[in-house]
Amino acid sequence: MEAMKKTNSKKEVKPLVPDIYHKIQLEILSGKLSDGDWIVEQRICQDYNVSRTPVREALRQLETDGLAKKIPNRGYFVVGISDTAAEDMLQLRKIYEVQAVKWAIERITPLERRKLSKIFGYMKYYTEKNDIGRLLNVNVAFHNVIHKASKNTMLMQNLKTIERYLVFLRPSKIYSDDYIERVFAEHEEIYHAILAGDIKNGAAAMEKHMSNSIIRKSI
Repeated sequence: MEAMKKTNSKKEVKPLVPDIYHKIQLEILSGKLSDGDWIVEQRICQDYNVSRTPVREALRQLETDGLAKKIPNRGYFVVGISDTAAEDMLQLRKIYEVQAVKWAIERITPLERRKLSKIFGYMKYYTEKNDIGRLLNVNVAFHNVIHKASKNTMLMQNLKTIERYLVFLRPSKIYSDDYIERVFAEHEEIYHAILAGDIKNGAAAMEKHMSNSIIRKSI
């Protein structure tokens, strides 16, 4: 009976760990916890109504991912994302996005092609309406179709992980006068290359878009 209780306890802990991990990760990436801050286990337990076991496991995972560091006899402390690390993630995302569009052009299904066309239509509409907020939302959907069309699960997972970090590293929402037209034009090139089955131009268009995106994020 006692052995059964221990087994059940382990089963209860496992689902909690990813949830607690993402909650602490969000606190770090959103700035609630800053570089060098002590991650107080007791506070985490109280805030999220969990025991220390899943919290400690989540902290070990955060250390593995480079967002926390354990100091003996003191506990875990936040390790912020450096400018170099942020730049590396942006460059890595560019590599993944370029490869994604290459595979997508080779593997896209008729249904995915129709979905991409529908999304592109929304992009054009919101560009004409000068609605930056909605354009950016549809932009995410546009890239998601390309990722799924690549039929590469590992690539999709890596892009999601990178985006989870980068979403908190974006500058304030200050856009140049021609921002929306530039973004639309870049996606238009990608879109037409996909429809034409042109891998070379599709990759070139995506590389240009990602390079410009890096520049825009640094302004």
